[in-house]
Amino acid sequence: MNLFIFFYIPLITALLSLLLPRKLKYFQEIVGIIGSAFFLRYAIESFFAPEQFVNFPWFQISGLNFSLDLHLYEFSAFLLIFLGIFILFTTSYSTGYFRNKQISHLFFPFLQLALAASAAIVLADNLFLLLLGWEIVTLILFYLISMGQGKSAAMAAGKTFAVLGFTDVALLFAVFAFPLLYGSWTISELQITLSDPFSISLFFLIFIAAIGKAGAMPFHSWLPPACTSGPLPAVAFLPASLDKLLGVYLLVRISLDIFIIPIGSTISIIMMSIGAITILGGVFLQVVQSELKSLLSYCAITQMGYILLGIGSGHPIGIAGGIFHMLNHAIYKSCLFYSV
Repeated sequence: MNLFIFFYIPLITALLSLLLPRKLKYFQEIVGIIGSAFFLRYAIESFFAPEQFVNFPWFQISGLNFSLDLHLYEFSAFLLIFLGIFILFTTSYSTGYFRNKQISHLFFPFLQLALAASAAIVLADNLFLLLLGWEIVTLILFYLISMGQGKSAAMAAGKTFAVLGFTDVALLFAVFAFPLLYGSWTISELQITLSDPFSISLFFLIFIAAIGKAGAMPFHSWLPPACTSGPLPAVAFLPASLDKLLGVYLLVRISLDIFIIPIGSTISIIMMSIGAITILGGVFLQVVQSELKSLLSYCAITQMGYILLGIGSGHPIGIAGGIFHMLNHAIYKSCLFYSV
């Protein structure tokens, strides 16, 4: 199947949403729902498609090949389905939620742009493409949170951009170091043993970006303000579900596809220790919350600790459990935010 369909659909939907005049009430929402339904339909079809690689060269600078490398396999197809489910539910929910409320005309197009960037991350077989999608999601998250009411929304958006911007810089350094050290940005060509300071440094730079996006400690401080101040549908879509999926997805990719992490190694113990600290710290902060959205945000931090603990173990059962709970948590936490 044509993998570019997962970019065409949300981009065309976003463009139509922008071009439609605001006087046509509910047309923007209807277009968003139709586009989301088509994305989910093709995502389900991709799950039954054979493994597929796509290479589309962009340009070359100083020996660096900037290309659109895509890889569809079981894990990426599985996540595409959940991206489709979350965008369809969020767009449908938003139609009723904003019926008597004011919201920027950019809200629905931004949801579709976040979907396109997330699809790029999930399908990327090129670290530069992954970085590009990663930064777009962070930028859109900033704008969606700032659409909330009052001064607190602007402060929460600024804090989110500051924390995630710091972790994204770590990913930026790591990505541009790969072709210098290993001669390739192609993920399917990399199998790196963590045996020297350079490989260990690269691993932890990407690890910082992954746990920052997922909201694990010590990069969790952006999540509670974002969840309490941002528009509720945006919170249910991005911090509560999509960012968790993308953070854990990147964590799984670096643990299984890029680097080789032996069970019981020092790095494995460090990952599990951070997971355990995130569990305990999130619980201690959670039990003193009196505001519901704030409580749910700290609960999300705690659950990320369990996921990190499972993936950090390096054991197939632990990794499978972490991936299962990634989806489990994203589903029930977004539903809890919808219910607020």
